[in-house]
Amino acid sequence: MKKRKGKREEELAVLPVERIDHELPEEKRGCPECDAPMKGIGVDIRRELKLIPAQVVVVEHATHAYACKNPECVEIGGGRPIIVKADAPKPLIVGSLASPSLVAHIAVQKYQNGLPLYRLEKGFLYDGVTVSRQNMANWVITSVELYLFSIYALLKCFLLKESTLHSDAAPFQVLREPGRKAQTKSCERIYRTSSCSERKIVIYEYTETKGQEHPAKFLAGYKGYLHTDGEPGYHNLPDDVIIVGCWAHLRRYWEKILKAIPEDKRKGADAESG
Repeated sequence: MKKRKGKREEELAVLPVERIDHELPEEKRGCPECDAPMKGIGVDIRRELKLIPAQVVVVEHATHAYACKNPECVEIGGGRPIIVKADAPKPLIVGSLASPSLVAHIAVQKYQNGLPLYRLEKGFLYDGVTVSRQNMANWVITSVELYLFSIYALLKCFLLKESTLHSDAAPFQVLREPGRKAQTKSCERIYRTSSCSERKIVIYEYTETKGQEHPAKFLAGYKGYLHTDGEPGYHNLPDDVIIVGCWAHLRRYWEKILKAIPEDKRKGADAESG
């Protein structure tokens, strides 16, 4: 597909520019025929994208402590000097090498770019750094528990205040889930605000089954329209939730009917359906 005219200029305009000028040295600026000094008449620009690889750096937070050795203060402190420490940022996870930038990188690579942790582990090894997949998994889980649950709760609060929501469910497998076989199908539901909403919110919810009780529990207290397909899990919701069917899903059944009609009779059926 051809790019829209001017699209490349728009994309490059947001990137920093490093200009490298290639000029003739002074001693070579004489005309090759008459040796008269030549003047600049323009510049040809050729652009390329330069990639600066990520770099892993050890950051040491050295927190300095100070003590007052004045005898009077030592006496006030019960024989111990008064000690004051400088302020220092708290660690993301106590007792770990994880920094905010490192955990953010791991989360983006795994959940946004779909890169498995074992490949991330190999990538770090190529850079000379040992970061085990076990540590990466624990860092992400701990960060979610410490920092993201409260954000999730706030997003859900705003989500349920909307007048129109969209939802869909998809089956998937979870490996090594306690008490369940790896082949057992679990469910992931998505809830999101409409395109007209001021707040663009997308929330995922994991459940072990596609049971009707899960969306009913998630949508408790919600009053408005819910746009879904015909999946049975959205039946028997609270009365305040008004189900709105999906035209795109409905059209699929008409297409199946049309395909079942013999070829010689399909043309008239197409015209009538149109």
